[in-house]
Amino acid sequence: MSRRPLKDTFRQADVLSTCIVIFALAGIALLSGCGGGTSANAAPVRAADPALAISTSSQLTATAGSPYSITLQATGGVAPYTWSITAGALPAGLTLTAAGVVSGTTSQTGTFTFTVSVKDSATTPATASLPVSLSVAPALSFQGSALPGATAGSAYSATLQVNGGVTPYSWSITVGALPAGLTLNASTGVISGTPTVSGSATFTVQVRDSATFPATATQQYTLTVNPTPPAISTTSLASATVGSAYSATVQATGGVTPYSWSITVGTLPAGLTLNASSGVISGTPTASGTATFTVQVRDSAATPATATKQLSITVAAAPPALAISTTTLPDGAVNAAYSATVQATGGVTSYSWSITVGTLPAGLTLNASTGVISGTPTASGTATFTVQVRDSAATPATATKQLSFTVAAAPPALAISTTTLPDGTVNAAYSATVQATGGVTSYSWSITVGTLPAGLTLNASTGVISGTPTASGTAT
Repeated sequence: MSRRPLKDTFRQADVLSTCIVIFALAGIALLSGCGGGTSANAAPVRAADPALAISTSSQLTATAGSPYSITLQATGGVAPYTWSITAGALPAGLTLTAAGVVSGTTSQTGTFTFTVSVKDSATTPATASLPVSLSVAPALSFQGSALPGATAGSAYSATLQVNGGVTPYSWSITVGALPAGLTLNASTGVISGTPTVSGSATFTVQVRDSATFPATATQQYTLTVNPTPPAISTTSLASATVGSAYSATVQATGGVTPYSWSITVGTLPAGLTLNASSGVISGTPTASGTATFTVQVRDSAATPATATKQLSITVAAAPPALAISTTTLPDGAVNAAYSATVQATGGVTSYSWSITVGTLPAGLTLNASTGVISGTPTASGTATFTVQVRDSAATPATATKQLSFTVAAAPPALAISTTTLPDGTVNAAYSATVQATGGVTSYSWSITVGTLPAGLTLNASTGVISGTPTASGTAT
């Protein structure tokens, strides 16, 4: 057997040392090329696996009475892992599987501390441990099942309350719906808004807590939205008159119809009554004066609501009897403008007028509001007719009277009959009358062209030219 030189042996050892350093730095290398060249097909060397560690939080939360399930997590090492409790214990009702699933339902509350360990599947298994604190809150449940009633048209707010669980909570409607106009705040559990319609709404609310594996609870509620309370909208009542029929209706809004009405304070004027079903005050007052009283309205809700208002009615003394005071009418003439007013007294103004028997002369009309007969007659003759006046009382009174007047035939054409005037003298008093014929007297006079002599004037009513001339000359 031949021996290698000692020098070659040391050289080979140096190369081998170099290869070991390379293995340490690079984690993997091929044996070929590393001293001696003993094998050209040597297998690679695998890098070490990351260290095994538990990545699940060490602070867990659960809720008593609610199903719980969480899978513990680990990193590194060689999967699959095997899990176990190595110190302490889970709350009664919860278990840990070898696969790392903590599940079950516990009724215990409080904080439970235990240590979980995980073992990997390496040839030489690695292990890791983690102390865990599991806080179990009391069971999640609603406080009560009733909500305060709401009123249509009025702002509403109610906060749902729960016990137990892990805050913060989240809220939702899972069945049914809130009354129109209301909403549920998902973060606070506040139901708020302004209901728009009366009635009852039934719905189911779910609350979810913030446990590691969230718990939920549900509660059915019925929220009743009451109608807007009744209110009497009438602010004043019409006056009445002794002896005249009277009727006025007191009005209300809101509430649940039908209403019932009553007088709770004071009394109505003598002769008047209040209808309990309709709110109508009616009758015939028998005495004058002012009556102040309180009206109450009651609605038909399951729990009736009421409203009151103070009102008053003034009853005036009976007016004098209605009568037409005109006894005669002036005559007219064909083609001459005509106007005459029929007058009335007593009753309640304003009046309305009409012809109930006969007719007016052709060309004339009666104004229904003023009682004025006017127009231009177109034919002569005597017209006899009956005029009626109606007053404005609650129960109107009427009066009639027969009247007549004559329309004369058209007069001769109007003409100035004076053809000459006497002369005058300066500083001497002068008077002369201009005469006319035809037409309809009386006449009115005026100078339309030229002027009278200085010092003279024309009387517009009589046609007399008079005065004392101050200058000589001829005036045309």
